[in-house]
Amino acid sequence: MGRVQAIIDNLLEFSRESRAEVEPVDINELLRRTLQLLNKALQNNDINVETDLGELPHCLANTNALRQIFLNLITNAMQAMPHGGTLRLHTSLLPDSRVRLEFRIPTRGLIGFRSQFLTDTKGTGIMNHLFAGWEPWHGAIPARSTGALVADRQGVTTAYAIYNLQERGEIFVEPATPVYEGMIIGENSRQNDMDVNVTKEKKQTNMRASTADEAIRLIPPRQLSLEQSIEFINDDELVEVTPKRIRLRKRILASNMRPKKTDG
Repeated sequence: MGRVQAIIDNLLEFSRESRAEVEPVDINELLRRTLQLLNKALQNNDINVETDLGELPHCLANTNALRQIFLNLITNAMQAMPHGGTLRLHTSLLPDSRVRLEFRIPTRGLIGFRSQFLTDTKGTGIMNHLFAGWEPWHGAIPARSTGALVADRQGVTTAYAIYNLQERGEIFVEPATPVYEGMIIGENSRQNDMDVNVTKEKKQTNMRASTADEAIRLIPPRQLSLEQSIEFINDDELVEVTPKRIRLRKRILASNMRPKKTDG
């Protein structure tokens, strides 16, 4: 019962919002509690954790932001080692009173993490990574569980079409963006890929409505960086890089030639 209560207390603590934006934080203790929370997942993935936590004073920081950083980084490490491995953590105090956190994890687990890190630290965090050595391959990283919204024809995107597709998932393109068949224009909220007509225009008629048409409200598109694009794609997808744009596409552009991925 004591172990169950400790897990519940940790979950409640992690879900509770910080009362202050910046407050004194024991970084080593916060790191230990994060590892305790993820202990079962680490054991299930056969990941051994080695810690070398130096003596640190309490630091002024945003507790929730640090929790999220630790969770994201350790989770990325677990995904990069599906067949097991070793996660090494080290903390130390620098001469200028800054705290250094060192994680030894697979490099591929860092793909896409930099943007998460900058978001969690509101641009104030400093991140650097160095190659430490070669290790045995730890298995394939699990692919994303959601499908893609794929353009089914060549043309130019319209606000009307994007507006009607917003409820299907998250959109990556703006109105008036040139697209082609097989180009990924968004992330589907379901597991299957969906071919969509993102160039559809509103039909014009001779009938006048009694009231003016409501203004179309579009959710700002999600702009993916090169690193985020590489993290996003599955085995049947590619990243297309040009001097002006970064696009995502299916390996096989023609919809009638692609294997269909259905809901699991």
